[in-house]
Amino acid sequence: MDLICRYRADGRLTFVNGSYARAFGRKRNELVGELIPFLDAGRISNREIQNYEHLLKMADGREACVNWTQRPIYDDRGDLLEYQAVGHDITERKSAEIALMNAKEAAESADQAKGQFLAVVSHEIRTPINGIMGFADMLAGTELTADQREQVRLIRSSGLALSKLINDILDLSKIEAGKIEIEHAPFGLHKCVEDVCAIFTQSARNAAIKLEYTISEGVPVIVNGDETRLRQILTNLLANAVKFTERGGITVNLSCSKKGRNGDDRQDLRLFFTVTDTGIGIDADKMSQLFQPFSQVDSSLQRRRNGTGLGLTISKRLCELMGGSISVESRKSEGSTFRFTLQMDYEKGDTAPPIPA
Repeated sequence: MDLICRYRADGRLTFVNGSYARAFGRKRNELVGELIPFLDAGRISNREIQNYEHLLKMADGREACVNWTQRPIYDDRGDLLEYQAVGHDITERKSAEIALMNAKEAAESADQAKGQFLAVVSHEIRTPINGIMGFADMLAGTELTADQREQVRLIRSSGLALSKLINDILDLSKIEAGKIEIEHAPFGLHKCVEDVCAIFTQSARNAAIKLEYTISEGVPVIVNGDETRLRQILTNLLANAVKFTERGGITVNLSCSKKGRNGDDRQDLRLFFTVTDTGIGIDADKMSQLFQPFSQVDSSLQRRRNGTGLGLTISKRLCELMGGSISVESRKSEGSTFRFTLQMDYEKGDTAPPIPA
């Protein structure tokens, strides 16, 4: 039960309830007239309600944290009579708060240690990888047999795959630690889509598949957002589409919806992207695993195609950080369609590409 007492402005008790008396191991009539043990008379305020916490030594020897709510009591004429305070034992709650704070600090410390470890390890791994790829490039410029040239190509390809894996692990670690900052700056949206598709044009041509993109009328040329992260999402999706499409083609489509702001030339913009392929598709019972870290819907096939399962996880987290979402529709052997949305904004009439820094 709550501890209840009343006292005058000089701090001397006029009433205590049974819970109050038991807490101090005294009789009620013995306490009346004594000074309140938890508050100096000089701290008593005429404010209607005053809350404070105080550590008290109880009769059983334990130290309790009690939250007191004090209020003044007036007579019919509005003159101050005395004060009443109600105390509630919050020791368990405070202990839980301290435990939670300690756990939070421990988790933050662990995240910081993990981030530092990954940064150091990635740097140490990148150095020999760069050396391997550099020597592979040097070897490729010498006279080699057909078999040797293929072996050098495989060395360089493996180095690139390992370098991408390291970058993906670091990105995922930063996202989970909340250390990824989303930029908000003007960039050429149409040019961005065109450039990313151009990166995969030769790979698609080599695989004898068609790659094309369409941008709906009304999509602004210049928008404000994070171009680097948009490129990363599109690159991950197109890399998978090319990797898992053996015939047919890949189509990227971009459309949008707009919403004006009162008294502002800038408008909110939601971008809608679809990346559709005619590839191998995904089994229905594997769809739920698709955006999980290191998830591989077909381990043997993924490994054969150098998959790590991190690209889609990172893309999902980035979409969410940019106010959007990502989803997939797919049927085995019939291809897949990935849809993702992003929240950006733009200014009417702004069609001039930003000047490079």
